[in-house]
Amino acid sequence: MVNKVFDFCGKFKFFFAVSVLIVVVGIICSFIIKPELDINFKGGTTITYSYEGKIDTDAVLKDAQDALDSVSATTQITYSFSGDLEMSQVAAAAENAVSEYAYDAQLDPKDDTVFILTVSGSDYIADEDISKIEEELVNSYADNNIQYVLATDLETEEILLTISESQDYTSQTTSFVITVAGNTALSNLQLDTIDTKLIDTYQDNNVERTGVQAVGASVGASFFGKSLYALGLASVLVIIYVGIRFRNIGGVSAALTALFALVHDVAITYFINVIFGITIDANFIAVVLTILGYSLNDTIVIYDRVRENTALLGATRSTREIVNLSITQSFKRTTVTSLTTFVAIMSVTIVAAIAGLDSILTFAIPMSVGIVSGMYSSTFLAGPLYTFWAEFKAKKGLGGKKKEKKADYAKKKKKNKKVYY
Repeated sequence: MVNKVFDFCGKFKFFFAVSVLIVVVGIICSFIIKPELDINFKGGTTITYSYEGKIDTDAVLKDAQDALDSVSATTQITYSFSGDLEMSQVAAAAENAVSEYAYDAQLDPKDDTVFILTVSGSDYIADEDISKIEEELVNSYADNNIQYVLATDLETEEILLTISESQDYTSQTTSFVITVAGNTALSNLQLDTIDTKLIDTYQDNNVERTGVQAVGASVGASFFGKSLYALGLASVLVIIYVGIRFRNIGGVSAALTALFALVHDVAITYFINVIFGITIDANFIAVVLTILGYSLNDTIVIYDRVRENTALLGATRSTREIVNLSITQSFKRTTVTSLTTFVAIMSVTIVAAIAGLDSILTFAIPMSVGIVSGMYSSTFLAGPLYTFWAEFKAKKGLGGKKKEKKADYAKKKKKNKKVYY
């Protein structure tokens, strides 16, 4: 029973202005605080190390950066050969010739008579050092007819590292995670150089590398594209579903206004990630899809009420009155559902913050805000916008208003459906 109907549609301009203000602030923050993409989206490497005791992560980060910079200039030297060669021994021979560089030797995957010696240092290797290495290899492997082919200096880009701490309560281990901010995955040589530096420097902490996740730039871009495709497909399915289900009350209009509310929620979720400095990762996609489900469900509940009330009152009430009544009838249910979910997610957020579970926080924070945003957009934007568009079409004479069938009074009484104003 509804004793008082709130004029949601009459306050639409105010609620719309609030949303526009939030979006504008979010856009400004996006330029000031540049959003950070996860390596799954842009490519890169994360290296996880376990350790014991206390450790200064700032010092660890500096040591890791220094180690990486020491092998940032890379030259690939190509040699032809015959017979069999052990690549690890080739790298060791090169190091004997010129010790101030790091070396890695690998067979050419396209030609088994060619191997590539990767030489890394703080600067590109000099020509005279290349000659020394060639002389050493030729003398050491006289039977393999090693011949120099060419040397190529690889283009370098500044690779910056970041570090974060995490704790696994299942295995009771403490770890720090080093993330590469570049667009390319680290090579084995670069990983080994960082390992050696950290293990030697922090022997008392028993530092040990426990995992590496490397994603190439092309793979990251592909994953990001598929994520956007999933969101786009979900939006198209929303339009189709809502358009068919609510065709009696202008299905396309209902679908587009519902989609507007969903886009609003996605934008708010994105801005929350930017403002809180949360990396845009797989958690973000999961949060967005979850919020779309919650928000769409709230909107559909309101549209169901609109459809029922249109059948009951369509001949005696305007679209604005019907929508206001429908939102008022479902407001308590929507609020209680959203509040219950919000309290649950906030509980998870608080526990994760206390325990330092960053992986859960990156899901729970935007999720809690998204729940509120979904309730707001469904209640204060979708229905009123639907009314605004319906009244605009009626005023401009765009397509006539379809007459709805009146429900039989006896049937209404039997079903005990009563409407109060």
